[in-house]
Amino acid sequence: MLQRFIEQQQAVCAVLATEGGAWHLMPKDADIAVIEQVLQILQPLSVFTDALASESRVSLSALWPVLSHIISDILEVKNEDSALTIDLKRVMKSDLESRYSVDAKKVMDLTSFIDPRFKGSFSDDLDATVNCCIEEASKLAEMTTLSQGAAQTEQSSSTPLPFTHTHTSEKQQQSLATLLNKITSTRQQRAEEQEGESSMKSKTEAEIKLYLSLPLIKSEADPLQWWSLHAEELPHLATLAEKFLCIPATSVPSERVFSASGHILSPQRSKLKPEKVNMLTFLHFNLKD
Repeated sequence: MLQRFIEQQQAVCAVLATEGGAWHLMPKDADIAVIEQVLQILQPLSVFTDALASESRVSLSALWPVLSHIISDILEVKNEDSALTIDLKRVMKSDLESRYSVDAKKVMDLTSFIDPRFKGSFSDDLDATVNCCIEEASKLAEMTTLSQGAAQTEQSSSTPLPFTHTHTSEKQQQSLATLLNKITSTRQQRAEEQEGESSMKSKTEAEIKLYLSLPLIKSEADPLQWWSLHAEELPHLATLAEKFLCIPATSVPSERVFSASGHILSPQRSKLKPEKVNMLTFLHFNLKD
């Protein structure tokens, strides 16, 4: 809206000048200067907002690099900045830094790490990120094992036992044998779980080492397609990528919010007829600068 006002400034001023009682609404030079300073800060943020608004591509993994760039570069105070620009940058920077919790930053860091476009490029503590990756991979493997075990238990419990006539002594022997088998299998299962945890950690560490040795892919490449090609050689990390890379960077269907029609049909223009909205949308996409 501010950008559009600057573009149509002369037309707006001409209309206000022709209206007898609207002269007090005429923007002053100081007002125009303030709008231009605000636009210098907001325009780069608008570009990143539109980029992260995509619902058809991976977005959350790019949020951490984008935030790092915004905080360290775009909102960094420069010597030539005016007092208003400095205040705006400080307020926006403070708001961004306090907006994300520790857990949210942990997820963002992990998601950025398993994106082959970035890997550990934006990790403040790569060792902590790797440990978090191993921990999450172990949790996923444990959940898979539990779900498979529950399915097998349900299947075995649903199978009816054959009815046989046995003597009391034979029943006691069978009960004792069943109990001993259960005790033995429980101890064996615990040993296998401990061995599996150690094996899972070593396998995940080996996968991470191989993953980091592979070259970064281009920024315009699709991380999901890359993982589909490397799922066999990096199975545990691929499972982790399936879980985290599907998370959107926004909490609302952002493409509807930031669509051209959403910009056109605002609360201030709520009485526009549908055909007028269609015409304005058509002009938005087809009118050349």
